[in-house]
Formats: sequence, structure tokens, C-alpha cells
Amino acid sequence: MRPSKHDEPRDSIPRSTAQDATAELQAAQYARSLIEASLDPLVTISADGKITDVNEATIKVTGVFRDGLVGTDFSNYFTEPEKAGEGSCESCNYL
Repeated sequence: MRPSKHDEPRDSIPRSTAQDATAELQAAQYARSLIEASLDPLVTISADGKITDVNEATIKVTGVFRDGLVGTDFSNYFTEPEKAGEGSCESCNYL
């Protein structure tokens, strides 16, 4: 008699999924280490202009914690937000 799918442990993860998750975590850790290695403030933004990550130098310069910056509009941190938004959109067109 063949075991049914209901006999499998519920918390088992296919090996390839676990390996993919490990590789993705390692890539994220590597990217984070590159961002943090810079003494200059660095900000990453999404295609829609939202801040997705900042380094410690950015936190020191702005006085705002990472949680307060991530998810906010990048253009809001400029004296002319419209121009900043236009520039970030133009940069995304090169990706």
C-alpha cells in the first residue's frame, strides 16, 4: 500500500525550496553588508519611489531610524519633491 500525501509530515519542505530560501537569504545578507560597508549615506528605492533600505550612515545623517524611513516616499526628503521624483523615475528607466 502506497502512503498517501496525508501521511507526510506537514512541516516538510522540499529540498529545492529550502535551498532556494537559503540562497535568497545569503544574497540579502551580502547586499546588506555592501550597503553597510559605505561610510556615505546610501538609500535604495523601489521603482515607485519608496525607500526600501538605508544604511547606518543615512540614519546618523537624518536622525530617523530605519523603520521610520523604509516605506516612505524618497522624494519627500528634498526641498523640491517633484523634481526628485522625476529624477528617481528616470533612473528606473535605465534598469
